[in-house]
Amino acid sequence: MSEPAYSRVRILLFFAMLLLPVSFGQAGELKLNRGINVWPLVGNVCRSKDPDEKYCKKLFPPLDIADLEQKFSQLKEVGFDFVRVPIDAGPFIDLGEAAAPWIERLKTFIEIAEGRGLSVIIDYHHGGVYKYTDLAADPELMVGLGRFYARLAKRLRDGKHERVIIEVLNEPTTSCDDPSWDRWRLALHSAIREAVKDFPIMVGGACWNSISSLLRIDPKQFDANTYYTFHFYDPYFFTHQGATWNSNAGIKVLTGVPWPAAAGSLDQTIAAIDANLEKNPTYQKVGAPSREQAVQLARKYFAEASDVAKLEAELDKVTAWADRNGVPRSHVVMGEFGVLKRERHYFGADMASTIRWLEAVRTIAEARRLPWAMWNYTKGMALTLNDETDELHTPLLTALGLRPPSDRRAPQ
Repeated sequence: MSEPAYSRVRILLFFAMLLLPVSFGQAGELKLNRGINVWPLVGNVCRSKDPDEKYCKKLFPPLDIADLEQKFSQLKEVGFDFVRVPIDAGPFIDLGEAAAPWIERLKTFIEIAEGRGLSVIIDYHHGGVYKYTDLAADPELMVGLGRFYARLAKRLRDGKHERVIIEVLNEPTTSCDDPSWDRWRLALHSAIREAVKDFPIMVGGACWNSISSLLRIDPKQFDANTYYTFHFYDPYFFTHQGATWNSNAGIKVLTGVPWPAAAGSLDQTIAAIDANLEKNPTYQKVGAPSREQAVQLARKYFAEASDVAKLEAELDKVTAWADRNGVPRSHVVMGEFGVLKRERHYFGADMASTIRWLEAVRTIAEARRLPWAMWNYTKGMALTLNDETDELHTPLLTALGLRPPSDRRAPQ
């Protein structure tokens, strides 16, 4: 984004904020420890089939309050203290003030979680109505996003919701050193801060909220009520083996990758790749080149020899950055980490490796006093046994240092 465009955005944001009264309530310190991402519990946006209409009249499905109360009660019982709630902010950007009823719906969702003792991070997961590239290319969309955040912060503070953080954007899909995201991040933070002076805000780096991009953030740009986030999926060839949404055909065909690397061998992984080729739709479409790409990724993985020490070294970069900049470690949140699992209908990781990795990452983070949020409650990296049940996977709970629900505990 050019400097003139950036200046215009800041001016527009400033005048938009003048239209909103400022709340001067005192926010309390949020204590985040162990969290879970709960996409898509808040519901997906309904897009109209009418070419003249962008959205359905019923923008979101009605909330099943009893079901949400049960889910959040269970999450609290097993030991989670916060949830990260991915939303699609596209319609809130487009509809402006007309989105007020849907802000009230989101507020109700938050109230249900808070009523069960859970703090809440509201996170805009772009990629639905708008991708990050759409937002970055159109300053008016970013201005609209800032206005939505300001309205949301003001409404939540008026409602005395003291346990909510607004995360300005999930995983910007741009290079780690893209200066335009640095400016957008600051502009969105300012939009919230000008509406409610002490509302908790979370910011992250570019390139999918990587650690390397977190290290580029200068916390002096922000205030003491700012939280920072990064996502952790290292080693990627383990956590994302078999990912059908990846653009790399080799990733889609890759399977049989263990963690740590020493738990298996290159020959065993190649054998697993070959054993699954006839069942893999990417191989059926692309053929031998996808198999060769997968084998090359496997060779790279075993050459790098991922183990606990390598995970520790990565998270040590985070704590060194926090300590160097005077940021409390409690304000640096590992907002996502997880493993795509074979049992969830993907060519993903085996359960034993999944458990080892989750336990290792969780233990390393906690030893460094870094809050964390697993991805995800349901779907491919899920904590639930399947998408048709609320039953939680006990070995995964154990790996996360949590306890099974009371109805599944052994008698004392």
